[in-house]
Amino acid sequence: MRSGRNYSENFCNRILTMASFLRAITPAGGVPPQIGDADDGFLTRFDISWPENAFRDVLAAVDVIFENRAIAWPLPQKAFWYALCLGKTPQVSEQISEKGKSYPAFFQKGGYAILGKEALHLLFDAGQLGYPAIAAHGHADALNVCLALDGEWWLVDPGTYAYHSEHGWRDYFRGTAAHNTIRVNNLDQSQIGGPFLWLRHAQARLVGAGVKKNGNQWAVGEHDGYKKIGGVHVRRVELDDVGNRVSVFDEVRGSVEHELGIYFHFAPEIEVVPGDQRGTWLATKSGTARRMLMVVDESWCWKIVRGSVSPKLGWYSSALGIKVPTCTLFGIWRGRLPVKVVTRMIVY
Repeated sequence: MRSGRNYSENFCNRILTMASFLRAITPAGGVPPQIGDADDGFLTRFDISWPENAFRDVLAAVDVIFENRAIAWPLPQKAFWYALCLGKTPQVSEQISEKGKSYPAFFQKGGYAILGKEALHLLFDAGQLGYPAIAAHGHADALNVCLALDGEWWLVDPGTYAYHSEHGWRDYFRGTAAHNTIRVNNLDQSQIGGPFLWLRHAQARLVGAGVKKNGNQWAVGEHDGYKKIGGVHVRRVELDDVGNRVSVFDEVRGSVEHELGIYFHFAPEIEVVPGDQRGTWLATKSGTARRMLMVVDESWCWKIVRGSVSPKLGWYSSALGIKVPTCTLFGIWRGRLPVKVVTRMIVY
């Protein structure tokens, strides 16, 4: 832009669309979920220190370059230097609140739905495995849900951890069991062919999404990753109008007998213990009065797994090379398909 050769209109629109998606999936005051691979890399970096929130810095830089909207003071390093280089005077404010984030948000082509009500932010991933044909950086996470309360993630996407080393851990972190979804017969939805290769791709799609007359937000997705063994997974997620109850309706269609596993991975600082009533589990976080009650189907066999090595389960990676134990609520069911299961999350 300094050279006088401005970006094309299509390029600018694409950057603004990408920024809009990043804002939509990010809870107010927080960071986006760790969907797919991450390499912790930077295209441009103006400070040797690690940024407190690299995603916020990127969005602020977009706002400066395209004069998109006001930016909170103080300016992030990236935004400051872009403004200086481009001779722009960005519109800044002492404090910009994101309480007015618009919910719900739907991205039909990409396969994402974001449901929410102020302090509760839920992301539903019904997108494809990855890009291009080898889907190198994709994870087998179709119909994964992530939930943030007050800007902090409670139900998480567990991250990446490793690329080239420790192939067993590489496969775990991108496998179905590491995500908040259902696995059939201990198989991943898509077939791993190598550290950056998928041989068979589950085909996922966002079937529909919207707001009901009573104000409840909803989204439905499905994938065919288990069609060769006779199963199709359909998931409906619904958030009530008050905003304190999330219901997850799962259906696995098919025939003959199978073993199903359903997983809910919590952030490392979340503790999960059995609730006072049968079929309930209570999630709490130190330093906050927030609580979340998980109401599960008692016909399934449930347990909490934390930091298991054999089998690998109950781990979270905040950055490459780092993994820490975390609570995973895990349910098992064996029987003849089709089967339906409902899980409810009540937030206090």
